Amino acid sequence: MKTALIRQPAGLGDIFWLQPLVDDMASRGFEVIYPVCDHYYDMVANYIKTNNSNFVSESSLEGKLLEAYQQTEEIIEDDFEYHPFDCVSDHRLSSFNPEYRGLNVMDIKYTHYHKLNPDFDRDAADWRKSTTIIRDRDREQKYEESRNISDNEEFIWVNRVFGTPPDMAFRDIELPDNIQIVENNMLLENIFDVCGAFEKAKAIHTVETCFCWIAELVNTKAELHLYSRKLGNKNQFNNNDYVDLIYRGDWTKHGCL
Repeated sequence: MKTALIRQPAGLGDIFWLQPLVDDMASRGFEVIYPVCDHYYDMVANYIKTNNSNFVSESSLEGKLLEAYQQTEEIIEDDFEYHPFDCVSDHRLSSFNPEYRGLNVMDIKYTHYHKLNPDFDRDAADWRKSTTIIRDRDREQKYEESRNISDNEEFIWVNRVFGTPPDMAFRDIELPDNIQIVENNMLLENIFDVCGAFEKAKAIHTVETCFCWIAELVNTKAELHLYSRKLGNKNQFNNNDYVDLIYRGDWTKHGCL
């Protein structure tokens, strides 16, 4: 059995984004092992269905897989491949190719893989076709009840928060005052609990976070509003190229130059 090992253990968006590459590896006859950091493993394993990723926890790696996983350079052999995507896209590491300077981290992952596998059609790749969400309708219903969401009243769902605790940041978002506002509070137990609410919302307003990826995967007819991450007077990304690369075209974008 030929085995391919992925290294990109965190970032829900990163995991979604890499699935077309995983599918390409599988099409070349590889079983793809995808370790996820232990903190997120249960959520990924229970709520994300992919075409070809075999998710495992990082702590379960051993033997040859663990030895390879501790390296920052890729390994390409006839029956084994190791793709450390988080390393080749990190400019602080020696595995980073200076030619990639100026590219965003998502583009680097595809660019680097395409160099290794020129037959991979990066223009045709669509991460949405490689991933579906495993829905838990009971949890979604409980979330809606906790936020006073009903089928009889229109509402806007909004997320102003980004970053990882304790380094949380907030983005100011102006909203109308004549409609129910459902705020993402930090008490949300599972990010996928919002799927049902997204399908019912009149509009979704969110900073560029994992919620954008979820909105792309559910059957929502909501007006979609995406806000750049702002720290002080600066945007964390300064143009639309980054988000245009990932999301479909019906997002209204705010705060991008």
